[in-house]
Amino acid sequence: MKSTRALSLLALAGWILAGCGGSPSGFFDPAPLPDGDPGNVDRVAPAKLPEPNAAPLAALPEAKDPPATIKGRSPGRLQPTSDMRSLRPGDLYMYYVTGRLTVDITGATPFQSSRPITGTMTRTVTQEIFNGLMTLKVTNRLVYKPAGGIPVTEIEEIYCDQDIDGNLRQVARRSGAQLWNVEDTGFYIPGNWFPNQATSGVTHLINDATSVNALVTQSDTLSVSGTQDIATGMGAYGTWKTERSRNQKEEYTLTPLVGEIGLVVEDQSSTENWSPIVGSYIFRSMNRTRSLAVVETASPFVNRTDTYTLTTTEILTSTTVR
Repeated sequence: MKSTRALSLLALAGWILAGCGGSPSGFFDPAPLPDGDPGNVDRVAPAKLPEPNAAPLAALPEAKDPPATIKGRSPGRLQPTSDMRSLRPGDLYMYYVTGRLTVDITGATPFQSSRPITGTMTRTVTQEIFNGLMTLKVTNRLVYKPAGGIPVTEIEEIYCDQDIDGNLRQVARRSGAQLWNVEDTGFYIPGNWFPNQATSGVTHLINDATSVNALVTQSDTLSVSGTQDIATGMGAYGTWKTERSRNQKEEYTLTPLVGEIGLVVEDQSSTENWSPIVGSYIFRSMNRTRSLAVVETASPFVNRTDTYTLTTTEILTSTTVR
């Protein structure tokens, strides 16, 4: 059985799991509050939106090609094409992120905090053999800093298969030290986009043999409401405006110890403006809420509920697609 203490030093690497259950990190870390009244976060000015061509706030790899050139055309003339491009190793997308982190911890020592954040999201595409199959791996690296706190890094790796029609399906997912394999899925990112399109499905995942025993169920929906032009520092993009949602449950199959997690429920809702010719979203506004059942005492067995909410807005600042 793994020790929560032994894994605590890896907290900034994302969602680190320990023991029979999980141990929270990533955007859950309650970073230090500003000096003064810890409950008065209104005096902290909200983060400014990026200026045209503003650089990301964290050290990130630079695009190898001119960021304003995509398949030889200016972004200002890109239209919301219907066909999703084939993702390729070396694809890179950088986003400027603003938002707010809210923490509500219950139990014997309650804690509340709400602070604005600024940061970056980097999406990179690589190719990797997974369980004997060649897959595309999309790595989402979110780096953000709560006002008055320390920088936090949250990393998610999604192994995907893209069929000849351009549809993207999840094969496996790694979050922090935990790796899940997809048993079955009915959801996909569409390879062909059109008005009033809708897709939904349920995905069942089970932990890899190297990870803590847990079952994961994801219920996803995606609907296209129409087209919308999005202005960025690189130019204007024609996009498909979509509404997405996800409900995810992580159920640990062994009884957790004190301080560990037995159940995680995450709800996501977002508006995403997709450009199929780029192969990613240009703008995204997302709300993520995670509720954790944490063991407060073992005798008697008592759980407490901790809730973490991260609201973010992302806008594309640079991209290289091949």
